[in-house]
Amino acid sequence: MILWIRARRVAAVLGTGLVLIAFAAALFTDVSAPLVSWTVSHQTVPVLTFAPLILAATLALCLESRLPEAELTSIRPVPILDTLLITTALAGTLAITGVGYLLTHADEALVLARNTVFLTGLMLAARSFTARGGIVVATGWVLVVILVGHRTPTEFFSWAVTGLPIGAWHATIAAVVAITLGVLLTYLTARKLP
Repeated sequence: MILWIRARRVAAVLGTGLVLIAFAAALFTDVSAPLVSWTVSHQTVPVLTFAPLILAATLALCLESRLPEAELTSIRPVPILDTLLITTALAGTLAITGVGYLLTHADEALVLARNTVFLTGLMLAARSFTARGGIVVATGWVLVVILVGHRTPTEFFSWAVTGLPIGAWHATIAAVVAITLGVLLTYLTARKLP
């Protein structure tokens, strides 16, 4: 177990990622930046739109930090341990965003939690097929939503899950489906990835 934790670099990488999410949630709750869009003339994007990529990237790095030969021949339940790592990372993020919401009553904290779950699930699902390309898919999703996800400067298309407000129930369902599929595919392919 200790070898698995050290091989996955849980404390250094994932711990740092959770601290960075806490700082981002605390510092950038009401901060927006003007960014280019192909569908509207001008838009401002909340800086927290990019914060879920912190957890997705750190989790991808932890899952890629492996000892393939030792994992293939060991009796350790690597798929179960990886699933517990994902669950712990998401629980930590949900706790951070939950505390942020309780302190500020800002819906941005809840949107950050939903988007983190969605993008992490998307990264995990893509990682099962593209190995190290999973984080590229999650980052690509954010960029596509920014570039072509706006119907108007303040309203997103319904497919642009990460841009929708917290009241969009279909975005929450998409997040649950994405993380469920991502965790299931990670569990099934944990020993098969290079």
